[in-house]
Parts: sequence; C-alpha cells; structure tokens
Amino acid sequence: MFSVEKTTQILIEFGNQYPSKTKEIVEIFISSLKDSRAMHELSRVIKLLERTKKKQNKEDRLYIRLFESVSEETIQKIKKFVGVANESNVDIEIDKEIKGGFIAYYHGSIFDASIKNQFIKLKNTLK
Repeated sequence: MFSVEKTTQILIEFGNQYPSKTKEIVEIFISSLKDSRAMHELSRVIKLLERTKKKQNKEDRLYIRLFESVSEETIQKIKKFVGVANESNVDIEIDKEIKGGFIAYYHGSIFDASIKNQFIKLKNTLK
C-alpha cells in the first residue's frame, strides 16, 4: 500500500544521503509511481516535500538579536558558539533593549548572552 508520508520521508532521507544522485532518485521514484499506478499521488508528495523543506529551512535559520551592528567575524564567532554550520542562513535584528551582547535562537534553543540578562542574573543573586 502506498503512503504519501512514508514515501516523502524516504525521498528526503535518500536525498540527504545521496545529494549527487538526486536525478536518479527522482527518476526511480517516478518509475515506481507509474508501476504501482499511484501517479495521482504525485501532487500530494510534492506538496509534502515543499512543506517539509520549508520547515527544515526555518529550523536551520539562526536568528540573532544584537545591541548594534557587528563584523562578519563576530557573526562567525556567534555561529561557532551556538554550534551552527557556516552555511546556515542568519537573520539579524538590532535591539537596543538588550543593552549589549546578543541573544541567538537556533533549533528551538535560546542562547542569551545579553547584558540585560546578565544584569537580571546579578540582581537576582543580590536579593
């Protein structure tokens, strides 16, 4: 029995494991759809692939809030600190409220190295 979800997952896994073989993978996939008389499911597979890719791209994006603009070298250091691949996309926002430092968001984690956060921690320690 044909499963759009399982088929899409397999295509993504093969594509990730064998990026240089994308054309061959697609040709085999289309051939198997024809053989199993499931070509009518192709549009559903494509839509699910697009949604999955969009979600992956969003998760692979590093969001950084900074007090002020910084050099590309500093951005690279933040990426290294957070554990982000150099080729990952980065969105930068200037936020004067953080007083200095940065706050980074990546894969659902928050890395708060802002001066504002350090002040709050110090204040709570002194209570």
